[in-house]
Amino acid sequence: MQHFLRCCIILAICDAYDAMVSERPYKKAMPKEEALEILRKGAGIQFDPELVEIFCRYIKEKAG
Repeated sequence: MQHFLRCCIILAICDAYDAMVSERPYKKAMPKEEALEILRKGAGIQFDPELVEIFCRYIKEKAG
């Protein structure tokens, strides 16, 4: 059960990031750095702080 919950929390972070950086018919895509900053601001409130930091590091490493 704990593993399942952790996966759901990770998916919530990924989904939020994807929603922010993807072009939508009703909005333009947000710059990736801005989306990462919003995730960091939500750490401890909306998102797990440890997982947000891991996610942000991963995205920055993948970007270059």
